[in-house]
Amino acid sequence: MLLAFLLLACLLLAAPSARAEDSSCDDLDLEDLLQVEVVSAMRRPEPLNRVAAAVSVFDEEDIRRSGALSVPDVLRLVPGLHVSHTDADKWAVGARGFNGMLSNNLLVLLDGRPVTSPTYSGVFWSSLDIPLDDIARIEVVRGPGTSLWGLDSFNGVVSIVTKRASETQGVHGVSSVGSNGDAGQTLRLGGSGQGGATDGNATADAASDLAWRVGMGGSYVDGSGFTRPGPGPGQGGSRQWRRASASARADWTGAPTDEYSIQAAYTASAVEEHFGALNQDGFTQTRENDSGYAQFVWDRATGLNSGWKVRSSYTSALETLGGLEARVHVLDAEAQHLASPLGVHSLMWGAGVRHIWDEVESGDFISTDEPSLSATQWSAFGQDQIGLLDDRLQLVFGLKLDGSGAGLELQPTVRMSWRLGEDVLWAALSRSVRSPENWRRGGNYEVRYDGRNIRVHESEDLRSEELVTWEAGWRSGLAADLDLDISLFYNDYHDLVGIDLSNAATEATLANVLDGHTWGMEAALEWNALSFLTLRPSLAWIAQDFNGGWVEPRGDNQVLDDESLEARLQALTRLSSSLNLDATLYYQDDPPGPPSEGFNLDAALSWRISENLRLALIGKNLLGAQEGFGLLEEDSSATLRVTWDF
Repeated sequence: MLLAFLLLACLLLAAPSARAEDSSCDDLDLEDLLQVEVVSAMRRPEPLNRVAAAVSVFDEEDIRRSGALSVPDVLRLVPGLHVSHTDADKWAVGARGFNGMLSNNLLVLLDGRPVTSPTYSGVFWSSLDIPLDDIARIEVVRGPGTSLWGLDSFNGVVSIVTKRASETQGVHGVSSVGSNGDAGQTLRLGGSGQGGATDGNATADAASDLAWRVGMGGSYVDGSGFTRPGPGPGQGGSRQWRRASASARADWTGAPTDEYSIQAAYTASAVEEHFGALNQDGFTQTRENDSGYAQFVWDRATGLNSGWKVRSSYTSALETLGGLEARVHVLDAEAQHLASPLGVHSLMWGAGVRHIWDEVESGDFISTDEPSLSATQWSAFGQDQIGLLDDRLQLVFGLKLDGSGAGLELQPTVRMSWRLGEDVLWAALSRSVRSPENWRRGGNYEVRYDGRNIRVHESEDLRSEELVTWEAGWRSGLAADLDLDISLFYNDYHDLVGIDLSNAATEATLANVLDGHTWGMEAALEWNALSFLTLRPSLAWIAQDFNGGWVEPRGDNQVLDDESLEARLQALTRLSSSLNLDATLYYQDDPPGPPSEGFNLDAALSWRISENLRLALIGKNLLGAQEGFGLLEEDSSATLRVTWDF
C-alpha cells in the first residue's frame, strides 16, 4: 500500500499540473500575513508585525494540509519544537533543547485553559482528544511567556483555539482507517437559535443570539506499529489503545457589548501497557485514564480597544505513570482588563487564583508516602505597551507575580519591535522562574528503575528554577513571493531540579543540581515558487552546555551537552482545483536524545470530491521506521481519512 502511494505521488508530480483559480497555495501576501492577529504572545489580539516574540501560527487550512493526525503532528512543523511519537499513546514535545514525555517547560492552553498537568508539569497528550476539524488556529510562542502566562511557560506556550459554535453548524463527520489496524470516528452536530432576555424594561430588542454544538468520537490504535529494535524481551510498546470522548459548547451574546461561552468535554481511554518507551523493568498492565472539564468565559467590550475578560474552569483528570495513579482536581478563575489607550500607552492587567488537590494511589513501580497534596496559587500581571514614532516603534514592559507555597516570584520582561518598511526587527529580555511541581515538593518516592529500587527523597531547601533569556528576530519580505522569519536566542539556566543519586545508587535526592546555558537560531522561509506550489523550509539549530550532577530517568526532560540540527521542507502542491499533494521532508542531525539522525518523509494526497465530501490518503515515515524519544521505533503507515458534511 505504501509503495502504491509513493508511485501515485511520483506520477502526479510528473504529470502536467492544472492551475487553480487562485494564484498560489497561500492567498496571503506579506502585508496581509503581517496583519494576521495573534493573541498568545501579548495576551491580546495583536498584528504579527507588532509582536516582539518568536511566533508560529497555523490556521485551519495549514492544519488540514499538514496531513496531521493529532495536535503533536501539527507541532512537528514548528522550528524549535522537538516532537516525537514515542508509543501508541505517548508523545514527547519539548522546546529549545528540552524534550521528554514529561517535558515540564512548555505551557499548553486550550481556549485559555491550561492543560499542562499541575502534578507533573507535563502534558498527557493522550488525554487531549481534540478533533482537528474543530480547531480554528494553533499559536506557538517559542521562548518564555512567564511574564503573561506564569510558571509553566518556561520555554514556550502552545495555545489551541477552537472554532466558535457559529462556525460549526450542521452535521460534520470524519472517518479514518490505518494500515496498522488503527481506526477512528468523530461526529459533530451544530445548531443555532434565539432566546429572549429581559432586565425589567428590555423587550425583544434584547434578544440574544445563541449557537451550539455537540460532538462525540472514538478511536482504536492497535499499537503494533511501535517496536523495540534489537534482540531481547519486550519488543513492543503499548497495545490496544481505546479512547472515547464527548464534548459540548454554546456561545451567545446577551447585549451588544457582552459575549458568553460555555464548554464541557470528557475523555476516557484504556490501553494495554507493556515494556515500552520508559526504561523500566518489564511490566504489563491495563491502564485506564479519564479527564473532563467545564469552562465559562465572559467577554465585555467597554470601548473600541478596551474591555474585560473573565474565565473560570474546573478540571478533573486521572493521570497514570508507571502504575502511580493520581486523581487531580483543578479549580481556577482569572480576569483581565484592557484599558482604553492613554496617549501612546496601552495598559493591560489581570489576576487569577488556582486551587489544586490530588489523590494518589501507589503502583508497583512508583510508590509515595504522600497520598494527597493540595496547593493554592495566585497570580497578577501588568503590561504597558508604548507606541512611538508614528507607532513604528513599540516598547513593552511587563511583570507577572506568582504566589504559592514556594513564596512570591517576580517575572519581568522588556520587549521592542521596530518596523522598517516591510521589515520588522524585534528584541526581548526576560526573567522566568518555575516552582517545583507537587510531586517534587512533597513526599518520598520509591521508583523501580533498571532493576533497582531507588528511594527518592524530597529536599528541604528545594529552590525555584530560574531562566534569563535574550532574544532577537527579523521578519522580512525578501521579495513579492518570498517571506523570511529568523529568531536568535540565548538562555541562561540556574538551579534546575534533577535527581542526585548517591554512590550506592539506591538512594536519591531531588535537588537543584544543574546550571547551564543554551543558544541557537530558528529560521522559516515561505516561497510561493509557482502558482500551484508553495515551499516552506525551516531550520532550527541549538547548542547546549550544562554542568552538574544531573541523573534523570528517561521520560523526564533530557538535557545534554551537545549541538543539534533539525530541518524541514514542506511542499504544498495544488494539482488541480480539487486535488492537492502536500509533503514534508524531515532531517535530524545529532538530536538531543535517543533519536537517530537521518531523513524521513510524511505526505498527504487530498481530493475534494464535492463541497460535502473530501478524501485524504496520509503516509507517515515513508522512508522507514522512525526512532523517537525513548526506546521504540514507529513503523511506516498509511491512513485513509474521509470527511463529510450535510
